[in-house]
Amino acid sequence: MPYKNVCLPIRVPQGDYCWDSIDICDHFDNYGGYPSCTLKCDDLKYNKEGHVEKPSVCKNLKGI
Repeated sequence: MPYKNVCLPIRVPQGDYCWDSIDICDHFDNYGGYPSCTLKCDDLKYNKEGHVEKPSVCKNLKGI
């Protein structure tokens, strides 16, 4: 089956974190204690402070 690429507006928090104890991205999940992203951003990890830093693919998204 052929596929097509589409552009959908998404909303992510400003800053360097998916989760930092104050703000949380709507696409972030830590079910079972493992951080994950519904946008399929890879390599989410907790840092020493227990926050989850955004992967570069998400940090580099351009705002409107």
